[in-house]
Amino acid sequence: MLTREQWGAPRANFKEIGGGGRNLKYVFIHHTDGSAGDPVQRMQLLETYHRETRKYGGVGYSFVAFPDGTVAEGRGWGKVGAHTVARQPGTGNQRSLNRDAYAFALAGHFDDVAAPSLMLSAVTAAICDGIETGWLHPDVQILGHRDANRVVGWEGSPSTCPGEALYGQLGVIREAVGRYVASYKAGQRPDPGIDLGR
Repeated sequence: MLTREQWGAPRANFKEIGGGGRNLKYVFIHHTDGSAGDPVQRMQLLETYHRETRKYGGVGYSFVAFPDGTVAEGRGWGKVGAHTVARQPGTGNQRSLNRDAYAFALAGHFDDVAAPSLMLSAVTAAICDGIETGWLHPDVQILGHRDANRVVGWEGSPSTCPGEALYGQLGVIREAVGRYVASYKAGQRPDPGIDLGR
């Protein structure tokens, strides 16, 4: 894990999720819709963009994954993010899910190109760590950003994120997390080395 301190994040006072941010039942997967590159440099650029252009107060995602398998801390566990909002078509109604979920963004654009397996493995391992340490509920739902409306019972989609190719790969992450959770619930010590089976 590349911590905020390691990538040079400025000090921030992000709000705490109610209940300490424990046992959340949703993870949303995003893509950054930009190039990957060196994780430290890319996190610094993302920080600037989210803080100065989007006015988020800093990186909005909980974590950001890179093709080399690095997972960088954005807001981290327990903090309210700025990542996922459901928008009801034709009404202007919207509902933030930033207090109900954590978000993992994969660095890059994945409409036509699939995410590297090392990146998927890194996200899977981080989600499993979140389950083992109590940040995520064992029955966590792993969804794409585009699924936000479905969570609140609205039709349509607020976004095409995380890209068509990556959205098609979410089943790989769900299957690997499912195997981990099955051994976790059986009282076995889950294998920290995630085998994606592909």
